[in-house]
Amino acid sequence: MEFNFEKNLKEFFKYSYFKNIKVYSNPLENNETKILSQLDILNIIANEINNSLANRNFKDIFLTASTGSGKSLLFQLPSIDLYSNGLITLVITPLKALMKDQVEFLKSRNINFTTFINSDDTYLEREEKLLGIKKGKYSLIYISPEFLVRYNDLNLLFNFENNKKIGFYVLDEAHCVSTWGKNFRPDYWFIGKRFKKWREEENCNAPILALTATAVNSGDFDSVSDIIEILNLKRPHVILSYIKRENINIKIEKYEPEGKYTDNKKEEFVAEKIQELLQSYKKIIIYHPFRSSAKRFKNFLNDKKIKAEKFVGEMDKIERNKVYNLLKEGKINCIIATKAFGIGINIDDIDCIYHYAINKSLTDYVQEIGRAGRDENIKSLAITHFNPKDLKFTRILNYTSALSQWQLRKIIEKILYIYNLTYKTIIGKWIIIYPETFLNIFKETDDIEKKVKTALLLIEKDFEEKYGLPYITFSIPSYSKVYCSIDRENFKKLESTQYLKCFTLIREQKDNIRNEKFNEEFISRIYDIGDIWELDLEKLWKDFLKNENLGSLRAKFFSEKGLIEGIKIFPRIHLIANLKKIYKFTEDDLTDIINKLEEIFYNFGNKYFYKDDLEKELKEKNLVIENLAEIILSFFKIENNNVENNQKPYSFIFEKFTSDRQKQYRIIKNKIYRFKNFLMKNLKIMFVNNQEFDYFIPINTKDKLIFMGFLELFNLATFQVFGSTEIAFNIYVADPIKIQDLLKSGYKNILLHNLKEREENEILLIKKFAEEYINSENSWNFIENYFLGHFNYNNFNHSKMNDAKLEEEKYYEGI
Repeated sequence: MEFNFEKNLKEFFKYSYFKNIKVYSNPLENNETKILSQLDILNIIANEINNSLANRNFKDIFLTASTGSGKSLLFQLPSIDLYSNGLITLVITPLKALMKDQVEFLKSRNINFTTFINSDDTYLEREEKLLGIKKGKYSLIYISPEFLVRYNDLNLLFNFENNKKIGFYVLDEAHCVSTWGKNFRPDYWFIGKRFKKWREEENCNAPILALTATAVNSGDFDSVSDIIEILNLKRPHVILSYIKRENINIKIEKYEPEGKYTDNKKEEFVAEKIQELLQSYKKIIIYHPFRSSAKRFKNFLNDKKIKAEKFVGEMDKIERNKVYNLLKEGKINCIIATKAFGIGINIDDIDCIYHYAINKSLTDYVQEIGRAGRDENIKSLAITHFNPKDLKFTRILNYTSALSQWQLRKIIEKILYIYNLTYKTIIGKWIIIYPETFLNIFKETDDIEKKVKTALLLIEKDFEEKYGLPYITFSIPSYSKVYCSIDRENFKKLESTQYLKCFTLIREQKDNIRNEKFNEEFISRIYDIGDIWELDLEKLWKDFLKNENLGSLRAKFFSEKGLIEGIKIFPRIHLIANLKKIYKFTEDDLTDIINKLEEIFYNFGNKYFYKDDLEKELKEKNLVIENLAEIILSFFKIENNNVENNQKPYSFIFEKFTSDRQKQYRIIKNKIYRFKNFLMKNLKIMFVNNQEFDYFIPINTKDKLIFMGFLELFNLATFQVFGSTEIAFNIYVADPIKIQDLLKSGYKNILLHNLKEREENEILLIKKFAEEYINSENSWNFIENYFLGHFNYNNFNHSKMNDAKLEEEKYYEGI
């Protein structure tokens, strides 16, 4: 197949020449560089595509290239010739807004065979695009990973005809595969599993181009090898672009306040520095580690007459776009940002990056300072004022986003219990589990779907690496069941419509009974408002509500905002719970546990205490359960510390940070009785006449899930959830007996252990980077050595560095 790169560059993009990219000649040996033009890389890509088309062995391509180096051209140009030959280019990218921008840009260049597919599409939009792919109208397709991971078979998705096939895969922002923590994208890791499956089909077997701005090649901080392994890349060409940015001046100064370091002092100091910087720089990004603190600091700067806006993850899309455009158009010249201001940012004239606190890794640091100086003619500054105590922010962030060994063990235990309950001793079967089944393992406020998905990936990969077989593996069903209750009046309306064929009767009203209001002598047995129905939401979407996207339909359904006009339906969650002993014994055990906890809580009085203090008291009461103190403090904390407006019957612990960011706690004693009553009332309501609770509960009664999580924590019961607001996981258990043996022997996930070790060493390394600052050239040399894999854990004097770490880390003991 012939590629016409130079002709198409001029005809479609109006460029007369290809950019040069400085790359490392042999990064495993030295830091010597050479120049490759975009055309050189395009020729490598073309050669591998032709090898694939000729059924010869082909290689994939892994490329790191800084923002602004023209990475997009490396797949947009091949897509033109692939289109002419009836071949598809599939571009997997995580940002929906970026897809739309790219497609609009390409169409402005008369490249009209491009489209994008993501979860925001209505059914009609998606079908038009898929039909267009089938008929050859579209062949450059931008697609989101969370949409794509649901499809084992691309033939089924794209419905190929006329010998159509995929000619080229592109995975943009490939570092998302190995960037652990809060911003990790488990769907990207899942794409690696999909690549392996997809490329087994002849018409889907094509080279992959994996692109990222930064990745560490070899050494203990190696991420290149991780990405290659996770994505199942075939013998890839590894092309690493020159990491140094000559137009960005790095400046790290010491911040040493008089007296004790406090957050207030740091804010005052940074505000003064920003005022000075605004005299010389046009657009400043202040990176702050915390959303809440970023908002507060924005107000603090405004009070100082510094016009600044915030750009953080919890803002809605409209507000974020507004701030982004204000900065881009020069109407404001300062924003306080978190990591949310990252992928897809396209502002050429940012000329100053200020880090309120140093990052958790050099990779994050380089990515963030790289937002400046996109125009190579603009001299930019990357500045921070460093104090070792700033690393407390990093450790808090690492802690709050991290998974723990005990959580992985609890997940495996729960999977095994549900499997044995379902299949007894049969080996090798699938079970469906919803994320909220693990609500006793993760906090109510966590992104539980993402947490469980990440945990399952860690478990699967760890088993596979240790034993050559994933004893637990999982997939994501294309859709999840949802349930609802419909009263007689609304069912009569539904019955006369075609919508009825989307509903299946699950349980009649007379069979869905629960206990409710009670006192010592009286228990009221009540029914739901109507029969229980399973709703095929995807069928409703495809057949009747084609002008909406499936995500918005789910949101409407669970928020009761008129899914079907004129018909009221009430969403339900199916909760199945079982006591492990008869009711009387369970009641006695729960009473004993409550009495011990009550005594501990009252003994603390009105004093503040740390997690360690609670752990000590629990041990004295013989309440020895792994991470029990952490779980209690997480689950029964008053949200947002709003004691006055706290209506949750199970929240009675007030949390605060000390001046050095240690977490302290205080018991709100007048709420303990309500907590006791919450536990005993739910036990009686759910189980007084039964060993099992099997009921479809309203969507807003998650307090029962919290209660069941408490019982399961103390091994008094177990529970499952079906039809929740989150997607389901289809989990395959290969050998339950082997898994049980592993749990008995104290299972430890080595992959998670290694990740935590790496995380800690990343902190030590960036501390070394900041403390050894001499000048910008020296700092860029340090960064280059890092990305070329020249740093190993044994480079550090751990004894000396850990002594220093202990001084700054006392806060951590209370977390």
